[in-house]
Amino acid sequence: MDPECIESLFQEFTQADSSTTREFGGTGLGLSITRRLTEAMQGRIEVSSQLGCGSQFSVRIPAVATGQCAETRQVGCSGKRAVVIDSSDLVRQAVEAAATRLGIRCMHANDLNQADVLFVDASLPQSKLGALKRQADSMEIPLIWLDHSHGNDASQVDPALGSIPRIALPLHRSAFRDVLRDALRCNPAEQESSIQGTAQSSSEDDMDWVATALDGQTVLLVEDNQVNARVARRHFERAGVKIHHVWNGAEAVQAVREADYCLILMDCQMPVMDGYRATEAIRALPGPKGATQIVAMTAHAMSGDRDRCLAAGMDDYLTKPMRPADLNSVLARVLNRKAA
Repeated sequence: MDPECIESLFQEFTQADSSTTREFGGTGLGLSITRRLTEAMQGRIEVSSQLGCGSQFSVRIPAVATGQCAETRQVGCSGKRAVVIDSSDLVRQAVEAAATRLGIRCMHANDLNQADVLFVDASLPQSKLGALKRQADSMEIPLIWLDHSHGNDASQVDPALGSIPRIALPLHRSAFRDVLRDALRCNPAEQESSIQGTAQSSSEDDMDWVATALDGQTVLLVEDNQVNARVARRHFERAGVKIHHVWNGAEAVQAVREADYCLILMDCQMPVMDGYRATEAIRALPGPKGATQIVAMTAHAMSGDRDRCLAAGMDDYLTKPMRPADLNSVLARVLNRKAA
């Protein structure tokens, strides 16, 4: 940037190009808000730039380490040890990852005598389940069944083994936390507020539902900003959802012509062809392609902007910066309408 641009960089609503097909989107508010937030936290924001080479922004704020993450504190089982026995490596890895997020150390089955809790595949032969149940009882550690039945009666455990808590697959993080906390009789060191806890569980359950609905399908991401694209891609990849990314509206229309997508995340301001025109072009395609669910992504948060997105044929609306909880909620709402 040249020196003149730097001088006005942190002013509100400053934008050199106001068209919807400009190379760089935004409203000119981001840096102004960033500066205010930084200063409110007794920090400062700085920028250095060389014309034709690039710019570097840095934010410095005083901060202290918070210790355990909120999810770990909510369960209060940090430091416990677990063993997971499952016929599926994928399920075993998923359970171990969920336990590790809660501060629980996962060990090999050979180290069962050191464990505080045992997770066992409920679809294993009854004789194996009985042996593991007796072993867990002898060591006085809780046992949790991993239920592969998906709601049917194919993997019923012999009632003679007693009443054992179980976790249905695929995992729901909120249900996993609750079952584990009850089994280990953990006392959370620091309870989150009920409102925050409910919102967190709701967001996670939305993402679980979205991941199930999108299983084996592909989402088309239309975004010209590398950072926004990376955030969205990581969010979906963590849930096991496949992403195809294109950089502008023209590429999006061509992609839809050539392949089928269960959902499109469409940026509104892009070079070559903006999201509004791209949506209109997709809606004009024949057959199911023209009815593909489209969610707008825009930095504009005014009610008129939402109306413009819906008028162009988009199904829902998501404001930037993209928050995972908002993305989960919007996707769950759109996919639920589609399923209905």
